[in-house]
Amino acid sequence: MRLVHVVLIFPFIFPACRPAKLSLDPRRETPSDSTFGKFFRLATAGDTKAQHLIGFMLYFGEGVQMDRAAAHHWFHLAADQGNANAQLNLAVMHYLGEGVRKDMEEAERYFRLAKNNTSPSVNSSVRPEVPRTLAELAERAAIQPWNVDFPGESTYATFCAGCHGLNGIAAYVRAPSFALGERMDKGDDELFFTITHGHGTMPSWRDKLTDAALAEALQFLRTLPQQYQNGIAQALRTPPALYFLFGPVSTDPIGIYQVHTY
Repeated sequence: MRLVHVVLIFPFIFPACRPAKLSLDPRRETPSDSTFGKFFRLATAGDTKAQHLIGFMLYFGEGVQMDRAAAHHWFHLAADQGNANAQLNLAVMHYLGEGVRKDMEEAERYFRLAKNNTSPSVNSSVRPEVPRTLAELAERAAIQPWNVDFPGESTYATFCAGCHGLNGIAAYVRAPSFALGERMDKGDDELFFTITHGHGTMPSWRDKLTDAALAEALQFLRTLPQQYQNGIAQALRTPPALYFLFGPVSTDPIGIYQVHTY
């Protein structure tokens, strides 16, 4: 059984680096409780933080079908309103030619804008790490996909990402999106208790995984807000061969302790 994705079609044509008009009606084409649908409505209303998030989700295929040309559109809208994160992402996309034609002048222009931009980021407590040069920024995004690098990442990808997203953005709003800082205000003790005892549709992981493995997964998910702020200039996380899926994103009405293959 495969992870259920929200499939969207964006009929865009991008001359140079201009955003295209939209034809998608999220009320008809996205579930009302999906993270993408929720923020899409904010993005179309002009919210720059939501526009950046929609671009990020489309770029990585997080909670929606991957569409890098559409990601460029949303990053462009946010960048034009002074969003430094989106400006960095446009710099990377034009440098690499991902989802848009390669254009070093555009890449340099957006990189300089981001370097000089002092506007607050999506989460004011965390800001993007801006490197010294554009080449250094693009090198981060050119790293080959990996899945097991940080302690706890493998555990998170296998047992948590099915609901909370590989990059920390949940497919549905009922599962916290750690990359957006949801529940990150809770202390480690409280979050560890939730993990070990369960919460809502999330099962208890007590006696299923060791305390050490769960503690490492908790520390890994703490890194997701900063990774999100760094935008697309990071390695693309890939799903494991087997992972667990629960709650609102499960096709099983019970949604408890089901193994899904990608």
